[in-house]
Amino acid sequence: MIIVTNIIILVSCSKGGKESIKDPEAIGKTVFEIFQKLNQIDFEEYRSNFISADEARELSENEELIKEEWARNQLSSRADNMDASIKTDYDFIISNGKEDQINWSQIEFIDFIYIFNDSYAFGEKDCLGRLSFKFNNEVYNCEINALYVGDGYKIWSIGTYQHGIGNNVYQ
Repeated sequence: MIIVTNIIILVSCSKGGKESIKDPEAIGKTVFEIFQKLNQIDFEEYRSNFISADEARELSENEELIKEEWARNQLSSRADNMDASIKTDYDFIISNGKEDQINWSQIEFIDFIYIFNDSYAFGEKDCLGRLSFKFNNEVYNCEINALYVGDGYKIWSIGTYQHGIGNNVYQ
């Protein structure tokens, strides 16, 4: 029994973090909930909310979801550096949160808007969104990219990049 339990745990851990987010509308709420816990979680727990490198590599081999070969190659190669990229974005969010004295547990949800960004080439249902939240009457925005993995979405990035969905600067 112990061996079977350990095998199940190992298989589930190697597959990556949390289950897929079924509805694109829920992506913003999921990230908002992550942000609300930023005072209490470390990077490893934060990282567990994203697609794993193994899942990204597996997705890059799926010709039905990622139709363009160059996009599959890019996704596979970016999977190798995704932990460093997620850590950089995490550090930026934490640093700016401290600078602005944000108490993450007291932020207020404003809105989550998104588009399906098929031009990004990581699949027709690649979801790019902007989460807006408020703390002490200041509005903050962050950009979220989530990849469709067949049965829902996995978070690829949370950051402050420019992809044409409006003002997406951190503050």
